[in-house]
Amino acid sequence: MRYKGKRFFIFFCLLLFLPSLPVQAGNINGYEADVLHAASGDFEYEGNLYRATPEYLDELEAELSKDEINLTAEEAAQYTVQLYGSLEERIAEGSLRPAEEFDPETGEWKNETKKEKKKYLAVAGLALFTLFLVLCLNRWICGVRRVRTARKKGIVPLYDIHCHILPGVDDGAPDEATALEMLGVEYRQGIRRIILTPHYRAGHRNCRKEKLFEVFERLRQAAKEAYPDLTLALGNEIEYKEGVLECLEAKKALTLGDGRYVLVEFHPEDSYRVIFNACMKLIRAGYTPVIAHAERYPDLFKKEAHLKELQQSGVLMQMNYESVSRFRKYLKKGYIDLLATDAHDLERRTPTFQKALNILYKSCSTDHLRHMMIKMPERIWPQDKTEKGKK
Repeated sequence: MRYKGKRFFIFFCLLLFLPSLPVQAGNINGYEADVLHAASGDFEYEGNLYRATPEYLDELEAELSKDEINLTAEEAAQYTVQLYGSLEERIAEGSLRPAEEFDPETGEWKNETKKEKKKYLAVAGLALFTLFLVLCLNRWICGVRRVRTARKKGIVPLYDIHCHILPGVDDGAPDEATALEMLGVEYRQGIRRIILTPHYRAGHRNCRKEKLFEVFERLRQAAKEAYPDLTLALGNEIEYKEGVLECLEAKKALTLGDGRYVLVEFHPEDSYRVIFNACMKLIRAGYTPVIAHAERYPDLFKKEAHLKELQQSGVLMQMNYESVSRFRKYLKKGYIDLLATDAHDLERRTPTFQKALNILYKSCSTDHLRHMMIKMPERIWPQDKTEKGKK
């Protein structure tokens, strides 16, 4: 009994004494915990309630947890008074925010989610923008490499197999001076062989064949003096109509360089079937059709199956340089066989193609560039009639 009474006495004394001892909460005593509790509550200022932000409470707890700080009851009371005495300053610096923005059910600030979402979107946007820049840079580097590779291998335009530079015979160059200037533009870009292809329309009034050769010979002589290593040949851009085969057989309409290749154009509204049947007639007659500015016929490009069928049948497709940027897809897939300026003047339909050339180098494979710029033009170019048309 005496032992039990002694234990009871010690326990009773501890109950009386413990409330006066500081309560430790980690490195925070009971008085400091009271300060934190007070700081976590609502503060009234000018009729509005405010609450401390989580960031401020974290900073306060870190401050009170320092080893050199061990508040007494009196110091804790003064600290709490200071909290209430600096409301205006804390509201201004943002450590106190309107209590209505706090959601007691979730324990979070209502607009914190919006802020986090905005932050996430900003980071995601920056990441996507950086990726875009990297992809653009990579594409540019690949393009530069392709240009260098093509030029090192000598894949540069030397031929123009479709143009309207022969002066005064159609809607192209109006006079010899303009024609020579147009030839100069082509020459300065590297072109050394040009087939002049004035329009021919069966059943219409065309330039007489004799005059055509006379004008061609004059221009050829003038070009030889101005550009000694530039060679010219003659042909027609022939509008397909019934009777064209007869005109070709009678030599009224000219093939390209007096060979078996026929530069043929259609009406933009012609259906694919009309174009296909016309080309088959030319092939059966022993000619190879070269469809001029093939990109101008919507129904032809409506289905890739059309392009494949013509290609498999032996039809060649020529695209104008000015259309390259709009038809990269078909160039990349290898549906185009030849490129040409289709130049008519020095203002609107000019013989310049450097911009298109850069796009071609960046878009097409080396093999396809060689096919369009070297292989096919060489096949069409008159092997034994250079610098002259057929008289």
